[in-house]
Amino acid sequence: MVSRASLAKFQHIYFQEHGIKLDEQTAYELANNLVNLYRSVYLPDAKNISQKYEKNTPTQTNQS
Repeated sequence: MVSRASLAKFQHIYFQEHGIKLDEQTAYELANNLVNLYRSVYLPDAKNISQKYEKNTPTQTNQS
């Protein structure tokens, strides 16, 4: 869910980039679509990369 402040920023950026003022409902739908796209593209890979890194990183041993 997009906050009102984030929605206002999205509307402002969209207007700057495209010259089109979005009503609140349309801006909300577009912003949520963008957030969902980000989550589906970037977040699953971040978990996999982290897990691969942990498996391939040697554990440190205390060498006193």
